[in-house]
Amino acid sequence: VSCDGGFSWQNTVIEMNVPVAEWPTEPSAVYLGEGRILVIARNELKENSTNRRQFQLTSCDYGATWHKALTNITDINISPPALIYDAESGSVSCYYFHRGKGVLNCRRAQVKDIWNTPLNWPAPETVAIGSCEVCEAGNVNATVCAGKHILAYYSGAMPSPAVYVKVIDKK
Repeated sequence: VSCDGGFSWQNTVIEMNVPVAEWPTEPSAVYLGEGRILVIARNELKENSTNRRQFQLTSCDYGATWHKALTNITDINISPPALIYDAESGSVSCYYFHRGKGVLNCRRAQVKDIWNTPLNWPAPETVAIGSCEVCEAGNVNATVCAGKHILAYYSGAMPSPAVYVKVIDKK
């Protein structure tokens, strides 16, 4: 947390001694305004686990305190999410690649519908298909440009997986 425009920073530990299955790793965050921050992160469970889920972390006080909960997003496998918030519509898009299945999914929800109920994320929409190789596809990143969601992810097979860009028109 910085109180001086980023000149200096203070780290605050919010969890300690947490089992590996509960580590919220590779998070993606969006600022919703009025001190509210929404974070989605994956857990560290490996391919043979049936307990893979994304975590939802929320803060109402600019990140001073946090609430962590499991979501109903289970169609994942060791791949980080990418969030985009649309302030005009009040919606958030959560993009993620399901490694081993070769599917790039998006779950789009109204923030009001998932903020206090992280098990209410809607069903996924497949936005791209890629390689089913577990370690050679995934890690989507997302941004917004001119009303379009621009996604970048890698997919393929050794020795040369490729980087792909997918443009989704949200207008």
